[in-house]
Amino acid sequence: PVRRFEPDTMRFFPALLLFLLFACGQEVKTTPEDSHGAPAENETSSPESNALNVVQSWNNCHHPDSTGGFAALFDQSVIYYKTKLSGQKCLEKKVSFLQKHPDFNQRIIGEIQLDTLSADEIKCSFVKETRMDGKSNRYSAYMHLKKRGSDWKITIEGDETTDMNLQKKKSFLLETD
Repeated sequence: PVRRFEPDTMRFFPALLLFLLFACGQEVKTTPEDSHGAPAENETSSPESNALNVVQSWNNCHHPDSTGGFAALFDQSVIYYKTKLSGQKCLEKKVSFLQKHPDFNQRIIGEIQLDTLSADEIKCSFVKETRMDGKSNRYSAYMHLKKRGSDWKITIEGDETTDMNLQKKKSFLLETD
């Protein structure tokens, strides 16, 4: 005879599934997120914990199927690779880039360094590895997060390589004037 699982018995399946995933050595994403990749903020969590959640969510959004999560992560105004943009414009740039490069993916390598700038601002520094068009690159990246109500929002996004390239371009333009 076929045994039917009653609703009361079904409540143990999520715990069993998690146990099996851990027992088999599979990586399970533990960052709490809503269905769009945005961090589920917890007012009792530390600012550092919330900052790590935002960075991980940002990283997870770099996939064409997950770009909707960026909307919840960007502040209204963002310094995006040294250019002041609206959060909506940052979202549009991310979506456009990922649509043009569907094979793009990235991951964070190593630990995320957190520097508390004030009670409501944290700088996050990390190395991201990107893959696109069969090539892999690593960048020393950073972002600043600012607390807005109970949420932490990205107010600055950049990386040191782009900063140096922009500085070289600016210096070149000044020399040619």
